[in-house]
Amino acid sequence: MNTYDIGDVARVEVTGINVGGVPTDPTTLTLSVQPPSGTPTSYTYGVGTTIVKDAIGEYHALLTPSVAGRWTYNWRGTGAAAFAESGTFYIRAWPGFCTAADVAGFLQITIAADSAPVLRAIREASAAIQNYCRQLIMEVTDDEYTFDVRPLWDRLFLPELPVGEVTEVVENGVTLVDGTDYKLGRDGILYRVGAYWYPGIQTVIVTYSHGYVTTPEDVLSVCTRAAARAYQAGLGAAALAGVAGVKGQTIGDYSVTYGGDSSASDNMLGASAAVILLPSEKGLLSHYRMKGP
Repeated sequence: MNTYDIGDVARVEVTGINVGGVPTDPTTLTLSVQPPSGTPTSYTYGVGTTIVKDAIGEYHALLTPSVAGRWTYNWRGTGAAAFAESGTFYIRAWPGFCTAADVAGFLQITIAADSAPVLRAIREASAAIQNYCRQLIMEVTDDEYTFDVRPLWDRLFLPELPVGEVTEVVENGVTLVDGTDYKLGRDGILYRVGAYWYPGIQTVIVTYSHGYVTTPEDVLSVCTRAAARAYQAGLGAAALAGVAGVKGQTIGDYSVTYGGDSSASDNMLGASAAVILLPSEKGLLSHYRMKGP
């Protein structure tokens, strides 16, 4: 399932074929798009510009959903290429651990809230934090995790912390009862009561909520600083027309000065050498980092 952020353009496609498997234009083509809640919206090819024909039998639509959650869509064709094809995509409400305003405030400059360069920098910084911590950190509700269970295990370690609530536990196809069959302990440990967990591959499915409703201040601070570095590196690259290794320019009687020729030099690597997370910032994130190899 494709996942997008609010503001992204979601592309949905379809190919109509006849009984012989050859791409064929349908007599009529409609697209129904259902938001997470509310009334679906329908589009018809030839009416408006939402549905676009790319080739014989091949069509696409560009959608700009503004509501977070799971969206479903259904293509329906009639005539020589009669078909019904459905799909889903997910819209995330979470833009990152900080905002454009946070970065602007840190740099003491003005940045538009919808500035593509700063939003990209925020996404990169947020992804780096998640990768380093091995945790999503932001709040996720009704997440589903499936366990492979070894014999004689009486506890399972939920991978995302902190755990807010366990809403369902299914063991070998049977839904268990909270407090009677299992209990949630500290640090995301799920205990089996009076028995061992059923052993085998993918035998226990846990649905639970985890993460922080509000981004912790230290995570927000690290994200802001890391995003600011990435944003500044991009501005620097743009000012030098994307040429790596330039240390200085002179406008009158144009001249340019390049850095050393070491391939490991930050000057030669250009904006791509911008550090995402500094050691001091990793120290701030150590509290959220999942231990392990």
